[in-house]
Amino acid sequence: MQEQEQGLEKKERTIYLSSTGDFVNTDLTNPREIKYASEIQLYNKSRDKFYGLKPMNMSREEITKAALEDTKRGYLRQVGAGLASAGVQMGQELYNFAMFTNPILVAKTKRLLYKRGLDTQKKHNVISEEAYKRQLEELNAEYRGVRDTINADLMANREKQNAYLEKTGLGKKEGDSIVYDIANGFGSAAAALGLAIITKSPNAAVAVFGVNAGQSGYEEALENGIAPEKALKLGGARGFAESLFERVGLHCAFESLAARGVLARIGKTALTEGVQEMSQQTAEEILQTKY
Repeated sequence: MQEQEQGLEKKERTIYLSSTGDFVNTDLTNPREIKYASEIQLYNKSRDKFYGLKPMNMSREEITKAALEDTKRGYLRQVGAGLASAGVQMGQELYNFAMFTNPILVAKTKRLLYKRGLDTQKKHNVISEEAYKRQLEELNAEYRGVRDTINADLMANREKQNAYLEKTGLGKKEGDSIVYDIANGFGSAAAALGLAIITKSPNAAVAVFGVNAGQSGYEEALENGIAPEKALKLGGARGFAESLFERVGLHCAFESLAARGVLARIGKTALTEGVQEMSQQTAEEILQTKY
């Protein structure tokens, strides 16, 4: 009789999920387990999000212990993903700058130089007012066409890059804590210090991280619906702020490496990075508020 009841319990049946509007076939009976399995299989949600889901017959002590173990594993995953993603994101942003944003800046510079030539011709009456306006409008229209086409390609490529990070598990997942951000920032700081040590100067690292910050700010501004020209200004200002704080931070880190004693080196470098990250965050908040 008991085996028959167990067999009935395991019989597959169709259930309607009011939370998502889906029909699923399952032999599960626990509503929480059904929701857990459905969201993972249908929507590819992270298993870590459901670390608190435990069988109903577990004791409070067992649930607490299991939840702590799952939380620990979740933090370890966040640390690993945050560290690994720092280098990947750096490469992606440098690629995007070289392939997309740099051509826009080149086109913008050409437009500016050509406009100055038109202004000079107009000033000396070489061309008429009507010809000046017509050529200026054609110049601006050509630039906008190039800019908008490149930006469309840039955002399409950004979507592919985000999909790659999500597929590989390196991107920040829903429910991830500040642990991921700290690990990601630490990875970036380690890369900056490593590049500075290799080149024996902080200047190369400053340039690289300035470009990365500017590119990231530009893309985020476009995603938030900010006009392209304002987005360029925002990205440029963010890149400048990053370069400034990286220069100060790496200079202090270099000095700490020359200091005697392991604790002194670690302490100074940690303090430098902490001040640097807070300064960068403050600068970004000011820029975002302004624009």
